[in-house]
Amino acid sequence: MIDDFAVDGVILERLMFCELLGVEQYRFERTFKEWGVPLLMLDREYTLGGQGQLRTRVQAFLERMGR
Repeated sequence: MIDDFAVDGVILERLMFCELLGVEQYRFERTFKEWGVPLLMLDREYTLGGQGQLRTRVQAFLERMGR
């Protein structure tokens, strides 16, 4: 799908303390690195707090990709 949709980068979100996705995080990081696809892993809380920090991280990721 990355090729089909011409994906420039991937943003994955994980709820903090969700161990199931935490285990998959290593696999995602390794796979996307092998494919040469930039990856941003975001850990967020269950509440909506910290939105400004998340916004800043996403903006920096997009700038790093030249967007």
